[in-house]
Amino acid sequence: MSAFPPFQQNFATDLNLMLGWVREGRAFAFSRFNDGEARVLRNEDVGNKDGWFYKADRDLVFRAALRRSLLADDPAFFYGFSSEETDRETHRYLLEQVRCPLDRITHGNLFSLANAARFQSEFLPALRETGRELVIVGSAKLNRDSTRRLVGPFHHVPLKGCCVRMWMNERDHLLARLDWEVTRRRDAVFLVAAGPLAKILIHEGWKINPGHIFLDLGSTLDLVFFGKSWRADHRQPDRYASWSPRWKLDPPSTA
Repeated sequence: MSAFPPFQQNFATDLNLMLGWVREGRAFAFSRFNDGEARVLRNEDVGNKDGWFYKADRDLVFRAALRRSLLADDPAFFYGFSSEETDRETHRYLLEQVRCPLDRITHGNLFSLANAARFQSEFLPALRETGRELVIVGSAKLNRDSTRRLVGPFHHVPLKGCCVRMWMNERDHLLARLDWEVTRRRDAVFLVAAGPLAKILIHEGWKINPGHIFLDLGSTLDLVFFGKSWRADHRQPDRYASWSPRWKLDPPSTA
């Protein structure tokens, strides 16, 4: 199979590329890093309304695993980062940490904002049409009925509690469960919604079996999975529906 075409860091174009890979049945991984992950990498206290919290110095084992998950340099492993328009400081910091070339990096919010409607109307149906087994790795509070209506039949790997604490206290079990899930299947799709832990699980899963699709959903489908969301673009969709963030901001005028 031919090499993956490069990302252009264009909001619409890069979603089109990923849609094409899914329809072609290509195995790939997409892991998204934003401000929360950047703060963990800086070893700063950070928490999230989803219920996870990282404590500086105490949770360095988690930070080390998250840092390693940012270092993949496989032609089929891709990253999503904050753009300059959404968060310039995080954007620049993450680009300094990663090892892969820019053509494997795109917007971290590629499935939301101006792409949200297309993600649900085109991307998820494309996943169903591949006929691949679908596995959702995420909160045990998942609403199975509403999720099935959107994505079709799926297998659920439930996660309970704070994702940082899970890794700190149960990482051997998590890795063993991940090994079981990815080795007993062929050509599956893993949708992972587990905060910063998702990045670790996707990286580890890809190392075990790079024959699957691994997608880091984050909170993209919270309204479907849980019937509620704290995201601003979910609460005010009309306000954000036309926003396609710029990867790079224009340099300041010297005039």
